[in-house]
Amino acid sequence: MEMWMWIIILIIVIGLSIGLLYYVINRFTKFRFIDKIEDSTIFKNKERDRGRAADFTQSAKKEFLENNPGQKYNPKRSWLRILISIVIVLIINVITYFLTSGVEMVVILLHLGVIWAIVEGIFALIRVVFKKDYTRGKVYLPGIIAIVITTVYLLIALYYGSTVAITNYTIDTDKNVEHLRIVQISDSHLGVTMRADTFPAEVERYCADNR
Repeated sequence: MEMWMWIIILIIVIGLSIGLLYYVINRFTKFRFIDKIEDSTIFKNKERDRGRAADFTQSAKKEFLENNPGQKYNPKRSWLRILISIVIVLIINVITYFLTSGVEMVVILLHLGVIWAIVEGIFALIRVVFKKDYTRGKVYLPGIIAIVITTVYLLIALYYGSTVAITNYTIDTDKNVEHLRIVQISDSHLGVTMRADTFPAEVERYCADNR
């Protein structure tokens, strides 16, 4: 029964990771700098075809709605825009994999996807309540905010995960025992901030510093 439970959890994590990977790639296509790359390559010397290329600016949306009343503005993404987004996400994953590990790579992706979705949700709420759309401007604000929050949050987590906090307790007893020192280690993040081959040396060092 326990094995099936872990299999189900693994399937859920894999499914969630794939879904968030697709979501993050889709979100990266909204960054404005890709417009310049498109204009200098596949749309060079010709007018941008809004039927094939994404134009996420507020002015483009307004122009489309004025010329096509009653229709929903849903610009399509060019193959180049999608390819650039995939390459960006791939580079991020490769860098995090070699700097950390495969597990941390997935953790970072999950955090980025979830935080991005929350930020997008907040902007959607602002759009409904205040009738202002801050997602379509000169910069893709939700994406920038999501990346900054994720980076700061994970750096703080890395710091606290890598910092060993030592707490000393002195316990008095009426029992007839000699001086006894007990060392307890918990939440060592073995394999993440400490490796199996360096763990004994770390224990010796922290014990030596607190004799």
